[in-house]
Amino acid sequence: MKLTLAAGAPSVLGGAIWFFGELSGVDLDRVGILVGLAGGPVGFVLGWWISADGERQRSAASAEPLVNSLPTPAAAQTSSVPVEIGDVPREPKAFQRRPKLYAKIEEIFEAGRAAMVCSLAGAKGVGKTHLAAEYARSRMRQGGPVAWLNAETAEQLRSSLDLMADAIGVRNEDDDADMVARKIKRWLAERQEPYLVVFDNAEDPDAIAPLLPARGAVQVLITTNDHAFERLAVPVEVDRFTSAEALAYLKERVRRTDVAGARRLVADLDRLPLALSIASAQLMGPPSITYDAYRDALRDTPLEQILDRPAGERYPRGVAQAVLHALAGISPDAERLLGELSVISPSGVATDLLGADAVPALRELGQKSLIAVSRDGRTAVAHRLVQRVVRERATQRGVLSTLVEGAAARLHRASLEVPQAESDAPILTDHARALREHLNSLTIGESISEDSFRTVELSIATLREVVANNLNERSDGLAAMPLAEEVVSIRVRILGNDHPDTLYARWSLGAAMRLAGRSAEAIELLQETARACHEVLGESEDEGLTLIVQNNLALAYQAAGRMAEAVDMFERNLAAAERAGMEGITLFALRNLAIAWASTGRAAEGVELIEVALPRTEQYRGTRHPDTLIAGREAAWVYRLAGRPEEAVSLITKVLEDQRHLQGADHPQTLISQGEMARCLEAAGRSSEAHDLHEKTLEDMKATMGPDHPLTARAVEDLDRARRLRPQDPNTKSADEAASADGRGRESEAFPT
Repeated sequence: MKLTLAAGAPSVLGGAIWFFGELSGVDLDRVGILVGLAGGPVGFVLGWWISADGERQRSAASAEPLVNSLPTPAAAQTSSVPVEIGDVPREPKAFQRRPKLYAKIEEIFEAGRAAMVCSLAGAKGVGKTHLAAEYARSRMRQGGPVAWLNAETAEQLRSSLDLMADAIGVRNEDDDADMVARKIKRWLAERQEPYLVVFDNAEDPDAIAPLLPARGAVQVLITTNDHAFERLAVPVEVDRFTSAEALAYLKERVRRTDVAGARRLVADLDRLPLALSIASAQLMGPPSITYDAYRDALRDTPLEQILDRPAGERYPRGVAQAVLHALAGISPDAERLLGELSVISPSGVATDLLGADAVPALRELGQKSLIAVSRDGRTAVAHRLVQRVVRERATQRGVLSTLVEGAAARLHRASLEVPQAESDAPILTDHARALREHLNSLTIGESISEDSFRTVELSIATLREVVANNLNERSDGLAAMPLAEEVVSIRVRILGNDHPDTLYARWSLGAAMRLAGRSAEAIELLQETARACHEVLGESEDEGLTLIVQNNLALAYQAAGRMAEAVDMFERNLAAAERAGMEGITLFALRNLAIAWASTGRAAEGVELIEVALPRTEQYRGTRHPDTLIAGREAAWVYRLAGRPEEAVSLITKVLEDQRHLQGADHPQTLISQGEMARCLEAAGRSSEAHDLHEKTLEDMKATMGPDHPLTARAVEDLDRARRLRPQDPNTKSADEAASADGRGRESEAFPT
């Protein structure tokens, strides 16, 4: 609009002057002069008007040249809010949109003036989740962000909230559940743009109430079986399909002309969407059967003889019979997999965790509508009611322990074989919790043997260990410690104190202690563990786990300021790893020794080592592997301590750019590199830029790691030093001070796994 006015106004003004000049008899030369005198100033003023905003933006961008010029991920440049948090279910086959119910949801949200809350209440299996998912998908198609949170149990809700808080960048690792809830509520209340939050399968109104903001542009959709949510939300009653919807579903899905038979089946299945979905898969086959033949098969299913009905709760008979009938017609592999899915978290499991051998069974279960798959195809979900039917059938048959053992073994194997993304950690914790719950429901000696019970316990410990190591790799020892302590406790009790798996768990706990800033405890534990490795593993295995333990012991010495011991151990480990041909441990020891030498006055030797280690790491890991990026940061560190700050700045700039792109701007390793970037700028004499970046790093560390985390404490110290250096002339001694101020141990370098 501004551009149009600026372009057209001088022409309009010139035309008016020419017109009145003609009417007044003024000659053309004088008219041209008048047009020029009038149009020039007008054009100048309008040009300044449309460029003022752009100039202000350019001025603001140049106020902090270094901080704002550092690259950020494309997503962060447009919005810090992910489009999708959690797994929104994909649209099922022959989906009935139920326009009247959908219109009620829209009417509730459109009528609100502040934060709006709507509950979809109804019995199990009536399609509440799919109705909510359709609304969520429509919002996402319009570009609106959505958070899909599982809320059936307190543990699932807590995991979902942790996932959301991490995604929006408000959670500190030491926040308890109440603090996370308060932060999310405040964040939602402060949003100006629309945002949809879905609490799926919520059961406790008191757990949801503290999360609901009284203002803001947020929309909250709750699916629940409990009408008590009406005190929190405007209710929409979701019942079974209408007869017309049920018949339309069967017609579209099954494609039969037997309308009378379809009506009879709809009546038998109580018009329940879940039951109709399972029945449709059976009707289509192979082999294909008629409506009446399927009804006869259902009548022959002895429901009450197989399933226990909880007191006061009615089974949706149609669903239970449809599930049991479907189970009778699937392959043993599919039946076993569905049984395993019934004893893990109902929020779903990543399909790659199930293994390649599970793909045919997954496909079969999907075709039978016994499971659903998320929109991106990465998560398989068994409906909670299907899980319940399968579990109770297994209990009646005395094989529930077999399902628990199978699920634990499958996840145990997958957790060791499949690289775990950081986003998988919360769901692994959920699976471990669900397995523990079902394991505890079994009686040792009656429903499960003592050996099997211990085997499942060890598998659960491994799942927790994977999460703990994931947290250690994020430099978050505070969050990893309680998980690692539990793993050590289980393995000591079952395997003994000196079993190799126990020693590995003790190493993991020692690494977490070091990263949490508890160096003295880490040293004591790792010293004991190293001695045990020597005694138990013997010389043949000594250069494996023992070297990993000793490398972390050396890092703990370094963090505690015991540099002579750290250097000595790094040197011995390097020699041993090279003799054994263990490239990963060799590179780790090379890099650690380079920094240790540079930190103790042997800078030239440190540079020589790191210039060998960095290209070897790139060749061994790949140029963009997270460990390679850490190696690049370590090389910048050594260059800085060696008095070569320009090389350090050039290298750390590239590392930081890659980490922001690959791991995210708020990843702990990215923030550690951001702090190192600021220290390199100090060494280069660019004190003002360094100060600003230190200030940003401290705020980012507080938001990501929490105010009491060791990384945050380090950022506080860095900023204090930068404030002392900032007033000085950058051409005097600040570079030397900055280079020598950092001879202490590193706080967070990665360790080999």
